[in-house]
Amino acid sequence: TGSSGFLGTYISNKLSISEMSVINGSISKKTSGFKKFLTLYSDIEEVLMTEGISDIIHCASVMPSSYESATYEDIFLPNIEMMNNLYKFALRSEVKRFIYISGFGTVSFEPEFKIEDFYSFSKLCGEHFVSLLKSKGICASSLRISAPYGEYLERQNVINNFVNKALKNEDITLFGSGKREQNFIYAGDIFRAINLFLNS
Repeated sequence: TGSSGFLGTYISNKLSISEMSVINGSISKKTSGFKKFLTLYSDIEEVLMTEGISDIIHCASVMPSSYESATYEDIFLPNIEMMNNLYKFALRSEVKRFIYISGFGTVSFEPEFKIEDFYSFSKLCGEHFVSLLKSKGICASSLRISAPYGEYLERQNVINNFVNKALKNEDITLFGSGKREQNFIYAGDIFRAINLFLNS
């Protein structure tokens, strides 16, 4: 899912050169070789039930423009409904493996989670769906990804801004106090983890 996003594109391109038969899914645009789904993958069973799906890599998400603007109705509920649609499909089609790409990395493994916005809350709930899948006998895992970068990243982020300015010998601007920290992860390392999971 989410094959038209950055990580989805990266994973799709890497899997396409493997020996696996891959179905790329997206709700945002019709691209050659992609399956176009209705919002929140509500029609996934009708579209894919006869395909014999063995693995799902779930990269799709309803993203807020900012964490502060994430609301229960616009962000939390749609992400939960999407996950529930995939959960039901995974059970009914008897998939073997399910990987949930959880696009936030701000919460450590603590007894008391410090959730401060509805987007992060929805991602944490998605991880609990993964636990439900495990309880039903599906090999499932959640990968918490913080700030991925790499090939096929079209939007500007800190790393490509930094590199582009350095190559042009331009000043590199720090915003705010310059004390904010961020963990970046290369998309190739994410793909390697996914590949190990699919082949283990």
